Amino acid sequence: MNSAAAPFVSKTDDAVRCFTVADRRGNHFMIDSDAFRHNLRETRRLIGAGVRVMQVVKGDGYGIGLERAVSLGLLAGVDGFCAGTPEEALRIRSVAPESDALLFTACPPAELN
Repeated sequence: MNSAAAPFVSKTDDAVRCFTVADRRGNHFMIDSDAFRHNLRETRRLIGAGVRVMQVVKGDGYGIGLERAVSLGLLAGVDGFCAGTPEEALRIRSVAPESDALLFTACPPAELN
């Protein structure tokens, strides 16, 4: 899904803790930024100190929009992001230029230049 076909948000505001996303197929789901932060803290507690947590945002942030997914991760405190294509990695860099971006891809090496 490219950003032109990104899902719409029915309620969004920087002060809103939860937002509802609907995709083009009529599915609706709620993203709770406090729950995301809590889950990250619990993950860190369980895996111990010194382990980095990378958020996978491939597939256009699994349908919520890559930029929105990266912003959510930045606010929660993830250590970096994982992309599925070189284009997604560049989009991560546009939102989080100081963060690490790991590319999970099977593209030909020539496309990585």
